[in-house]
Amino acid sequence: SILCFIRTRCISSLNWRYFTIWYGIYCRSSQTLTYANGGHPPSILITPESIHELSSTGLPVGFFADSLYQQKSLLVPQNSILYILSDGIFEFNLANETLWGMQGFTDLVTKDYQDKKIKSLDELLAEINYLNVSNSFADDLSMIAISFQDES
Repeated sequence: SILCFIRTRCISSLNWRYFTIWYGIYCRSSQTLTYANGGHPPSILITPESIHELSSTGLPVGFFADSLYQQKSLLVPQNSILYILSDGIFEFNLANETLWGMQGFTDLVTKDYQDKKIKSLDELLAEINYLNVSNSFADDLSMIAISFQDES
């Protein structure tokens, strides 16, 4: 897989450091997403029928020189949305001092999807920032939303 190739190319230059990575290829003609995840938080795929957590298929790149990465594939129906994110987007405390967590993020975007109120990333980040009691994030954060819309 591509992650093994990256690991082979990067391992000597990492000098005992590591990184997480989520890598995916979408084939439009077959509506198939093939992905591998090296220690990155799960991505969330919301389809009209279900919610899929695209979990890690291996360790972060750089942990071990011989790490293997399994790739997985799944069908992505039209009108689905995929969220790829770093842990900084969900690792913060709410006003009651509990961790919001990955489930909080999943619940938020799932409710929006079911209510047919898909927010822009700016709107989603503003809502998440409102939930964050400190109004700042302790960790870096990144978030991508990919919408798979009907072409008609």
